[in-house]
Order: sequence, then C-alpha cells, then structure tokens
Amino acid sequence: MGLLTVSNLSRHFGGVKAVQELDFSVEAGTIFGIIGPNGAGKTSLFNLLTGFLSADSGSVRFRDHEILGEKPHRLVDMGIARTFQLVKPFFGMTVLETLMIPGWAQRMRTQLQSPEARRSRAHEQLGRVGLADKAAVLVDDLNQGELRLLDVARAVATEPEVLFLDEPFSGLGQESISRLSTIITDLKRSGVTVVIIEHRLRELMQLVEHVMVMNFGRKLTEGNPADIVQDAAVIEAYLGKGKHLGTVGG
Repeated sequence: MGLLTVSNLSRHFGGVKAVQELDFSVEAGTIFGIIGPNGAGKTSLFNLLTGFLSADSGSVRFRDHEILGEKPHRLVDMGIARTFQLVKPFFGMTVLETLMIPGWAQRMRTQLQSPEARRSRAHEQLGRVGLADKAAVLVDDLNQGELRLLDVARAVATEPEVLFLDEPFSGLGQESISRLSTIITDLKRSGVTVVIIEHRLRELMQLVEHVMVMNFGRKLTEGNPADIVQDAAVIEAYLGKGKHLGTVGG
C-alpha cells in the first residue's frame, strides 16, 4: 500500500462528473505527475485530497488513516500541504510576513517558538526560491512568476510529508523553472513525496517517476513518463488523432 491511496473517489457538480470512481496510489518519496486536458478534473481532485472539497463517495488514506473529510488545517498538521492554480496572496503584507505565517501552524510551533525563529526560517525559505531580495516588498507588487514561487515557499515552509503542486511552472520563465525543478528534486531527496499537476509536459516529464492521465474525471491510464508520451489514447485526448506529444526531454 502506498503512502497515499485513493479508492473509488467521486464528486459530481449537478450533471458534471468532475471526478469519477478514481483509484490510484502514490508511493512514499516519489514525484508523481497528474496530467490531462483542460477540464479533466485535476484541480477538483486536488481539492478533494486537500480538504477544500467534499466527496460524494470514496476513500483517501494517508499512512493508512482515512483523511477524506478532514479540514485543510488539520491536513497541514498531518503533513500535507499544497499550492494553488490561482495564486491568492495576502495583499497588504510583505513577502517576509507572508512566509512567517506557516510558522503559526500547530505542526511548526514546537520548532518555531519565537517571532525571531519564524523570521529566520522565512528568510531561509525566501533564499531557497530566489526571493531573498524581495523580503520587504509588498506582495501586491510582485509579478505572477514571483507570486508563484512565493506560494511554493509558503507550502514548503510547513515541512510537509506530501506536497501537492498545482501547475507550479505556470507564469515562470526558464530560469525560475530550473530553480523550482531543483527545489522539487531536493525535496524528493530529503524524503518529501511530491504530487504535481502540470500542463508544461516537457518540464514535468523530466521530473516525475510515474504519471497518471485524467480525462473527463476518470483515470485514462498511468505509467512511466516514456510510455505515457507515446500512448495513443493520451495523444488523442490532448491533440486528436494523428498527432504526437514528442519525446521525453526532447
């Protein structure tokens, strides 16, 4: 059994079947990719797994404990964190202040018992994502790429066991993508399990060890990246018949 096991998970919005009878498992210490065309149900799936959306049916087990229905803050305390497809910063706060907020989570309070400790950890995280020189800047004045990196740093600051990244490369230039890819790889090496939704397939396939493809709320297929990019059903779902996704890393 994997670190995270999803069984028969479903959620409908009226007549729209956003997630349908989904089954998959994520092994500890791996980078697991989730891809699919727009509207495939990927973000709805993340919302179910991280407590932002209730399910109609199914089970989600983390370390063999049922977590479906838990509140987001409880999941953070258990070791589950996420980023968001649409970044929603705390306007009016500085970048440093934003990165100090995760230090108040119950999970982190024993480690960061003073404002000085939270400030020091926040500076450390900002340096990690290349935003050290933005510490005193209001989040209102960051560009989209900088906001994306800040959102990743905020999630990582809770020291999760499982990190869900929803389109982390969106809005980033190549330099920032390379930096973030290194961060993700380093997290994996340190034992963090990473689950990524991403439309930039070239960058994603260079990172992940296993990929699940969704379409119309269902699992279309899953496997290693090299096989997935050559799968006829996957290619048709993305591009239609007679097309190709290209080679991994090509």
